[in-house]
Formats: sequence, C-alpha cells, structure tokens
Amino acid sequence: MLPLQYENVHIEAHHKGFGLGTQIFNTLIRSGRATKPLLVAVSNGPEGREELFSCDFMKLYSTPLEFLDGVDRESGKRALNEVLDYLAIYGYDPTGQGAFWFDRRFRRPYLPSRIIHGDEDPLPLIEAFLERDPNCCHALAMRAYYEWLCGRYAEAERRAMGALRVNSTQVLAISVLSASFLEEGRMAEARKTAQRAADLAPGFPFTEQLLEKMNAR
Repeated sequence: MLPLQYENVHIEAHHKGFGLGTQIFNTLIRSGRATKPLLVAVSNGPEGREELFSCDFMKLYSTPLEFLDGVDRESGKRALNEVLDYLAIYGYDPTGQGAFWFDRRFRRPYLPSRIIHGDEDPLPLIEAFLERDPNCCHALAMRAYYEWLCGRYAEAERRAMGALRVNSTQVLAISVLSASFLEEGRMAEARKTAQRAADLAPGFPFTEQLLEKMNAR
C-alpha cells in the first residue's frame, strides 16, 4: 500500500492596493492609507503549490496587516470566515493556528489520481486514513463515495450521514447522499440535497452531473 500523504493548506495575507483607483478612493474617504489585502488559502501537497481560494477585504488604517484592530479587524474576520467556509466545504480539517489572526492550517488526505480514476482499489488507502483518524471528514466522504460506486446505496447513505455529522457542509458527502437518494427512487430528497450541494459549491462536478441526470428524467 502507498504511504499516507496529505494535502496541507495554510492561509496567507497579501498586501493589495486598488490599482488606478487607489488615489481617488483615499481622497474620497480622506484616509490616504486604505488598501484591500487578500487572504489566500494555499495548498502544498504532493503535486506542488496551488492557490485554492482567495477573498479580499477593506483595510482603512495603517496598522500592520498582522495586527488589525477595530473596523479593519472586523472586515478581516469576515474575509477569513469566507476562506474557512470554503475549506470546510471541500473537506479540509483544521490542524493548528499560528501567531497571527489569519494564520490557520488545514489538511485532507491525498489520493493520487491514478487511484481515484484508475483500476487500483482505493479502499485500503481510505481505510488507512480512517484508522489514523476516525473523524477525518474527507476520508469519511470518500468511503461513502466508494460504497456508492459499488452500488451499495444504503451503506453509502449511512456513511455520508456519518461524514456530515463531523462536518455538515462537506460537499462530497452531501452529493453522495443525494446520489444515494436518487438511486433509491427518492427523487424529491435527491433534488433538494443536490441543490444544497450546488449552493455551497457551485460547479462541483459530481453535483452538476447529478442535477443533469435529474433534469433529464
């Protein structure tokens, strides 16, 4: 069996101006210091560095980005919450926090594409992740997906519900739940659940395929 690997994620804060509108904006608010910093969720996994998601926010004062207070801190928190919501939806589990308010760390199990899309059985690797951490949300959702692929829809539903008890917004688990409902002929529940997944993660491929299948019926 392959060694267990993880996709590790951290959040970075980048300084960012308003481009050509900076001077005009600062004149209007009489600040001279306003910027739009960017919080970026950065993945460092076996396939290299990737920027997963970003959210900017308004910073009015000259306080260092690492030590915001007042309205700047509230604005930064709202942006941080958007990044945290994204990471939860895609199954990244929190692993720690650094010295600064935005410095959060996450990870989720890494399954090579040749296992996900190939002929090799992914179950031993998924089970190994769950043996290490029984509450690993992404591994729980992948286990549910495996059951659905094998046509064991009641078991897929049960395992998807288990994943959602750990993280109620995990889009893969919600999609597996919808897919299981669909195969069991529970169309209204399937459509409602798929729509929830689509609202949380627009463009998620599995959810889009489910909705297309339902609309074709």
